Amino acid sequence: MKRRLILSGLCLLSIVSTTFAQGDTDVVKQIINEGKTNNQVWEHLTDLSTNIGPRLTGSTAGAQANLWAANKLRSFGLKNVHLHKWGEIPVRFDRGPSHAKMIAPVERDFEFTTNSWSAGTDGTVRGIVLPEPKTLEELNALKDKLPGAWILKESRGRRLGPSGRRRRGGGESESEQTGEKPLSLIIAERLSAGGVAGSIVSSGSEIVQTSAIRNWRSLDFNDLPTDVSITVRESDFDAIKANLDSGETVEVEVNANNQFLEGPIPVYNTIGEIPGTEFPDEVVVISAHIDSWDGPGSSGTQDNGTGSCVTIEAARILAAVGAKPRRTIRFCLWTGEEQGLLGSRAYVESLSDEERAKISVCFVDDGGTNYQGAITCLESQREIFEEATAAVTQSFPDMPVKIIAVDKIPRGGASDHASFIEVGIPGFFWREDGMGGREGKNYRFVWHTQNDTLRYAVPGYLVQSSTNSAVTAYNLAMADSLVPREKTEEPQK
Repeated sequence: MKRRLILSGLCLLSIVSTTFAQGDTDVVKQIINEGKTNNQVWEHLTDLSTNIGPRLTGSTAGAQANLWAANKLRSFGLKNVHLHKWGEIPVRFDRGPSHAKMIAPVERDFEFTTNSWSAGTDGTVRGIVLPEPKTLEELNALKDKLPGAWILKESRGRRLGPSGRRRRGGGESESEQTGEKPLSLIIAERLSAGGVAGSIVSSGSEIVQTSAIRNWRSLDFNDLPTDVSITVRESDFDAIKANLDSGETVEVEVNANNQFLEGPIPVYNTIGEIPGTEFPDEVVVISAHIDSWDGPGSSGTQDNGTGSCVTIEAARILAAVGAKPRRTIRFCLWTGEEQGLLGSRAYVESLSDEERAKISVCFVDDGGTNYQGAITCLESQREIFEEATAAVTQSFPDMPVKIIAVDKIPRGGASDHASFIEVGIPGFFWREDGMGGREGKNYRFVWHTQNDTLRYAVPGYLVQSSTNSAVTAYNLAMADSLVPREKTEEPQK
């Protein structure tokens, strides 16, 4: 039955219109057959997630991922495979195996993180937990207990009443300040000088998101951060608080294995091509960002191992069927996306005006585990995209690709397509549709959190996405023209 459905879907391809003289229908059939019957996207994703894991920009794992992707593309027979250096960072940050738990009065493993490029512990550190002092009198009362202790620190805007429930408020009044320096800063400085092990704060929910410290790109290896702060999920924080409120002595054990290496550390994108046979200097870009945040527990699977492996598998599919596009299809794995689209923006800035003018389109897959369900484009682009994706909709009827036309494409955006839009190159972010993830978990549950693992990714959706990326890229690379561009208003004279 499955084979009959596939063949039925493929037979429909013969009725697709060819206003823009897109790809050879026999080649499109081969692409879809390869994508549906021999898809290897899950193998790529498993390899990346388990053998490399999270891939912070500039980290050792990030560099390994660049090479891993390059080796994959070379193994498929792609050309011009290389690492595109887009910059340097002053200090490499690697996170080793880490753990945190309460060991008294009961044992409880914490789900936690520390900010990337922040201070870690020197091995495993055990210590009692003390409530954050709010006054100098409270601080003085604790001073003999401070060495080696962990301070349970309430985040700004989070105050706990006697029941342990959250209540709002907490800004310092003028009377709580000493001179021009806030009381909270005075207390923090004295806690640090008193030899505390670090602070413990709540994430405010059951997910724990990882980000970076401020000014990480200007770190000085000889003046690295020293104050340790771990963020635990809210239930872990509340368990500590409840024990303290009951008069128990709470002891925790933390190993935040944060390691620094003096730079400068070069950072790269990974790029490979299927060269065009007729217009090799005209380019269709298929891309995703391969960097991720690196919090404990995360594998960087959906943000953005999925998009990276969809891009890699699209390259494999096209190479496997021997596709010979008229234009070059360029596959790009960006880094630095999580810190502000750094890799893709630097890539675009490296292009001349002539090179930019010859990029037909850039697609970005960065929406998690769902399937490529829609593109929002200009009315002038609608028909070429409808024809480019029609065969996929026919072959995956339960996962159709919709083309949504609007009057104007917004500038900016939170993923790498924005780097292209900013300079007038058609750039598109695949809207991803579907159930969100296995076990009823949506993208917000995994985004930048400890839950970003293979457990919640959906293999079937990635089959559609990688096949769609391959078909769309091939058809647009075969079209009679570049993708139409947004008309810019001529300056008034």
